[in-house]
Amino acid sequence: MGNLEKRINFANSFGLPLFFAIKLSGYWSLYNADYLVSKNGRISLVDDFYDSEFYTMFESHMITFPKGFKAIRRYKKTEIEDYISKHDNYGFMINYELFFDEKLIFSF
Repeated sequence: MGNLEKRINFANSFGLPLFFAIKLSGYWSLYNADYLVSKNGRISLVDDFYDSEFYTMFESHMITFPKGFKAIRRYKKTEIEDYISKHDNYGFMINYELFFDEKLIFSF
């Protein structure tokens, strides 16, 4: 906790929030300093992974696929009436396909 408190004080001296990127069992997560203090500086993959701010900060999901698995999302920039979801940069998702060993297993 002593090293953690020093880092928090350093960030506070500049008026900046402090976050820690932590890699556990090959998975990256992101926690603010207050969360680490509340956990006494100890993070576990099982207990804390879903409290990571990785998605909030980077708008990125972590998905693990087996070898041979492929997901394809198709977007269209111009607005259409029927779409799956909307992404700020890519536009309107019009198709989602899942493949395993190059064989289509799911499409919508």
